Amino acid sequence: MRCAIPGILSALVAAAAVSAAPFLDRPPAPTGENVSVADIRSITFEIRPMPQRLRDLRVTTTQVLKIFRTELEGLGLRIVPKRAENIPHVVLSVRAATDTKQREAVALYTIITVHQDVHLKRLDRPMRVATNTTADLHLTTFAAVRMAVPRRVRHAVQVLGKILADATSTYRDMP
Repeated sequence: MRCAIPGILSALVAAAAVSAAPFLDRPPAPTGENVSVADIRSITFEIRPMPQRLRDLRVTTTQVLKIFRTELEGLGLRIVPKRAENIPHVVLSVRAATDTKQREAVALYTIITVHQDVHLKRLDRPMRVATNTTADLHLTTFAAVRMAVPRRVRHAVQVLGKILADATSTYRDMP
């Protein structure tokens, strides 16, 4: 009987795995927000001006713009100089917040939005809307903020790159 118990347990585990397999193999259905950024190859882009709090700490819009552009090009995106119809528009916004109770702390909020031309059926109207948003929240100090902003921008662009790659892969695998 002792020899039969491992065999019975093995059979039960195998049966459970076989019956569960159809449920385990299905990835979640892709959302419209995720698929909407598939196959993006060319973009226009802009950066919102740095808030005064960051400019006071010598973080300039020009510095961040260079980093943002370099990182976007590093993803293989072609930068188109003027906004054009059907070319996605990528916007970077970096915000900072402080708390009077935590005098040395600075919260950096880095947001990248992808705006695209869509046709909204409900209104039967074409429009440009944000179809994807990537956000990064990071806690740093006043002393480290000049180094933290470029790192957080690079990180947010890397996350965007993964989203773009995943969306393209998902779209190509869709029936």
